[in-house]
Amino acid sequence: MYRSFVFKLKPTAAQRLALVRYLTVTRMVYNAALEQRQTAFRLTGRAPSWIVQKREIKQLRAAGLLEGCHVHTVQAALRRLDRAFARFFAGQAGYPRFKAGRHWRSFEFFEHGNGWRLDTDRQLLRIAAVGQVRVRLHRQPAGTVKTLTVVRKADGWYAHVVCEVAAASAHSEPCYGALDLGLRLSLR
Repeated sequence: MYRSFVFKLKPTAAQRLALVRYLTVTRMVYNAALEQRQTAFRLTGRAPSWIVQKREIKQLRAAGLLEGCHVHTVQAALRRLDRAFARFFAGQAGYPRFKAGRHWRSFEFFEHGNGWRLDTDRQLLRIAAVGQVRVRLHRQPAGTVKTLTVVRKADGWYAHVVCEVAAASAHSEPCYGALDLGLRLSLR
């Protein structure tokens, strides 16, 4: 079972600029991949998969377009587009759209220790090309830390840390402010 813990980040001004850079680069990759799929489908009747598009990341990196951005966040943006197309073809959502800056608020890292690391003892979140960002750990994450999603909201930056926990221990403690199975539990 997976559980997501949400922590408030306290970045410096320079770190905020680096986080915005992540958002900008991943959004640009998403929009470019969407345009590439539309153009390829119009010309050939087939669109490239996210795996084919993932191979082109090396060319983007060599051109210097991914400067200050970890490769996993770019791959996650391509997977996000692929999931949007899968939902469209399953009839669960509309056709994927180009994203404006105000509609792109998050980026994701796949695995703990590759591009990011949570240091619970010092209350720091180390992110590649950003540095050590102070984090308000109101509780210790339980289980094995898996992924990270950094989200910009109106009142600041947040880290959504997903952990794998045993099913028996998932309900043994109260989960104030945590997400369990994608549902927000609010105890008032």
